[in-house]
Amino acid sequence: MGEDFLDTIGETIDRLLTLDIAGRGVIGKLYEAARSLHRFPLCLLAAQKLAEVVQPKDIVLIATGMIIYPFQHLGMGENDGPVGGAALARALRIALGAKTIFVTDKVLVDMVSKTVNGGECAIVPAEALTEIDLPLSSIVDFPTEEGEAGRKAKQLIKDFKPKAIVAIERRGVSKNGIYHAWNGVDMAPYEARIGRLFEECRKEGILTIGIGDGGNEIGMGNIYETVRKVVPYGDNCKCPTHCGIADSTLVDVLVVATVSNWGAYGIEACLAAITSKAEALHNGEEELRIVMECIDAGGLDGPAKVPRPFLDAIPAKIDVAILDFLGEIIRGRFKEIKY
Repeated sequence: MGEDFLDTIGETIDRLLTLDIAGRGVIGKLYEAARSLHRFPLCLLAAQKLAEVVQPKDIVLIATGMIIYPFQHLGMGENDGPVGGAALARALRIALGAKTIFVTDKVLVDMVSKTVNGGECAIVPAEALTEIDLPLSSIVDFPTEEGEAGRKAKQLIKDFKPKAIVAIERRGVSKNGIYHAWNGVDMAPYEARIGRLFEECRKEGILTIGIGDGGNEIGMGNIYETVRKVVPYGDNCKCPTHCGIADSTLVDVLVVATVSNWGAYGIEACLAAITSKAEALHNGEEELRIVMECIDAGGLDGPAKVPRPFLDAIPAKIDVAILDFLGEIIRGRFKEIKY
């Protein structure tokens, strides 16, 4: 079970998670651009980097939650992102013994918290993470004002010394400072400036990972020109500047998937393979529990803008099937284990 076998697992996982089930017509081009930056399969590379830098009791930041247009003034968010975040936090706890801090908008704290709880992660106040000797989780909100965001980013890094930060379906910022919805609308007045946290983490040499599916998420800055060329509104948004929705945030590893949650599941599967802990990959039953916790807390299917067990307009039963496939893909890694 050497590196060649892991590469095979990684390649298969990436192919599975970039099937254009939604028929949007861009995921293949985004993946090709992201893959051209790296020698290795994207989910595998992200998992390997995490396994290299994260030790038991270390803290990993997870940035997620996306406020949905036209509900921005109501503070309603989509379920793509928090569901994957909850699953990844569980995997980091089981595979690496890591603690996690979720960073999100103030209006989404309750929804994200209940979703994470559905992923079998005990949630405590952030200050308790360093006091209790267990791989726990916490949720913190982040400011919408630039100066305050910069101060909060530095304080989080100073207080918790995170070893990595992962963004899952987290809206990024264009080169002229605008946070866009997928349809080109300016969401900046409502958006927590989490891009500033990524900037500070990069300055400190902290591992940065972005997971996205549409071009306006944190990390898509790695393939900025491709996003501008192939994504609707990528180079011409509805703002007065017509700057386009393409994110400008740079990360160490960009993971592209048909649904951002799936990118998190791919990292889970690779962590399970790397650490020989099959249970780090959650199963279909656990997935449905996380999804329903998110929906019950107000999480919406983004495209339809209704509380239903769909993620990016794809029914949750497909997520269950994806997890079944991932389990089979990594099963060879555990052939010596009797099920």
